[in-house]
Amino acid sequence: MVSVNLADAVIVGVRQSNTMRSITALIVTLIACTLGCNNVTVDAPFGDSVRTSTLKSFRGTWADKQGNVYFVELGATSDLVVGFTEWNSGSNVFETQSVPISVRTIHNRTFLFIPQDTRKNDKLVFFWLSEIKDGSIFARACNADAFRKAVTSGTLDGTVEVRKNDRFDVHLKSSEMLKKLLASPDGAQLFDEQGDAPLRQLTNQTDGEPSVATETSEARCLGRF
Repeated sequence: MVSVNLADAVIVGVRQSNTMRSITALIVTLIACTLGCNNVTVDAPFGDSVRTSTLKSFRGTWADKQGNVYFVELGATSDLVVGFTEWNSGSNVFETQSVPISVRTIHNRTFLFIPQDTRKNDKLVFFWLSEIKDGSIFARACNADAFRKAVTSGTLDGTVEVRKNDRFDVHLKSSEMLKKLLASPDGAQLFDEQGDAPLRQLTNQTDGEPSVATETSEARCLGRF
């Protein structure tokens, strides 16, 4: 395994389609954090590309503390693809989904980008990958209040969308300002504390095994919420 930094994230659940709910379920489980009220997204991945050797270290089978299993492969048009299955008791079948994921680095920090909706690519949830060690992945989520303050003060380019019951969404623009801030010592203050429930690697893939996953899936998705 490689030693890279990771971080946690909190996702909003507002009137989501089946696909949206499934992606949100994956994000929440993948980053091992609780479902939150406010959301931070960015319009495109930012930072430097990650070395292929680093991406390969993510290949394999991972599990969360609930026993859900995720398969990670190199992507053809994205850095990684995460695949998972869920049981649909209504139709009495397993349903599968493949989610494209981008990985970028800024200074000595590594970030993971996941689309809220795989049919679109204009709103990406991102996490600071705070720790990868001994076959475990920890992450830290965006602190929505901190990012809202950065946008309203003009420090970062973006918008704040106010919803009912004092809920809000922060939509960031990928920019040099954003990269510079996240590379600085103050960048850590924009994220929540690291959680204590990592993803754990069960097996890793090696050359000669299936090496490229597809980002498309014909299967339907079942949301958890």
